[in-house]
Amino acid sequence: MGKKGGAEAVAALETAVMGDKWWGVQAAAARALGDIRTTAARDALLRCLSVRQPRARRAVVAALGEFRGDEAVLEALRPFARRDASWFVEAEACRSIGKLRLPGSFDVIAAQFDRPSFRQVVRVGCIDGLVELRDERGFDLLRRAARYGEPFQARPPAVGGLARLGQFFPERKKPLGEEIAEFLLDPDFRVRIAAADALKTLGDASQVPALEKMAARELDGRGVRMARENALALRKGAATDDEVRKLREEFEKLREENTKLRDRLERLEARK
Repeated sequence: MGKKGGAEAVAALETAVMGDKWWGVQAAAARALGDIRTTAARDALLRCLSVRQPRARRAVVAALGEFRGDEAVLEALRPFARRDASWFVEAEACRSIGKLRLPGSFDVIAAQFDRPSFRQVVRVGCIDGLVELRDERGFDLLRRAARYGEPFQARPPAVGGLARLGQFFPERKKPLGEEIAEFLLDPDFRVRIAAADALKTLGDASQVPALEKMAARELDGRGVRMARENALALRKGAATDDEVRKLREEFEKLREENTKLRDRLERLEARK
C-alpha cells in the first residue's frame, strides 16, 4: 500500500495504525505512510499521533520525520519531545525534529538534551537529531555529551555523532579527527571503540598512526581488531565515503521532487 499510494491506500493505512490489534502492524502502516510522503499521508499521520500503544506512537513520530521542512509537523512533534508517557517516543520525536531541518529544530532538541531518561535514550535521540539537523551549533552539545564524567550510556553515540556531523563540514575534518583521536585513550572501552569507528566515518587518514597505537596497546581482542580494520580502511582512502554521501544527497533531492509531483497528481485526481 505504501508503494501504491493514493487516497484509498492512505485511508486504509490510517485505519490500520489506529485500529489494528498488534502494534507491529500499526508501526508498519505508519512507516508506509511516511514512505508515501504526500500531504494526505502527513495529515493522516498527524491524526495518528493519538494512537495509544507507545510503540505504535513511536513509529508514527518516526514516520513524520520524512516530511522535511514542514512547520506543521514541527509544531505537532514539539509537545512529544517535551513529554510523553514513553521515553522512547520522546527520543524519536527529537530525531524526527532534527530530520525536519527547520530553523526552530535546534532549540527544541537543545531543550531536551539534559532530560533524564532510562539509559539516556532521550539524550541519544537528541544526538541523532543534531546529526540529522546538520547545524554547526550541534558540535558543542555533542562535545559536552562525549566528555568523561557525562552519563556513560550516551558518550559512545556522542563521539560517533561528532564524526557523523563532521561529514557535512569538510573544513572541520582535520581538527575533528584530532579531537576524536583523544578518545582512543578513554578509560571506557565502549568509548574507545566508538572513537575508532568515528575516525573511519570521518575519513581522516591522518589518524591512522593513532589507530595503530591503539591496536598495539589494547588488551581486548575486539579493540585490537577494530583499530586494525579501521586503520586499513583509512589507508585505502575515504573517497568512496564522500561519493556515497553525495549520492545520498542527490537521492534525497530526487525523493523530494518525486513527492511533490505525486502530491500534485493526487490533488488533480481529487478535483476530477
